[in-house]
Amino acid sequence: MIFGGKFYGSKIAKTGDILNFTNPGDWVESQYKKEDGTPRKQFQIGIEFGGQEYVLNLNGTSINNLIPSYGKDTQEWIGKQAKVEIVNAMVAGKMKNMIILHPVDISEETAEQPWGDEK
Repeated sequence: MIFGGKFYGSKIAKTGDILNFTNPGDWVESQYKKEDGTPRKQFQIGIEFGGQEYVLNLNGTSINNLIPSYGKDTQEWIGKQAKVEIVNAMVAGKMKNMIILHPVDISEETAEQPWGDEK
């Protein structure tokens, strides 16, 4: 699967944003390299936010958060939602804002979440 277009990243994202998955995603080569010089792989998935389509690089923490609710088959994630949490974490030796996704359970949508509702 080839992705293009706008990336949904930490410059756009805010804690509490609700994203809709629009495709099952795919593993693609990253701009980052392993110690042996081969490209790392990253998982990119299509999302809709604010009426616009974006591509999101989904990190391992987000994948692990979503699998228990949505399953391992990302084809089943299409049409489902995720809530954004922005955290400050060490990435490649630098502190950066990272996007962490959490499943949205419609029945609990109004329940208070541990990361709060600040935007």
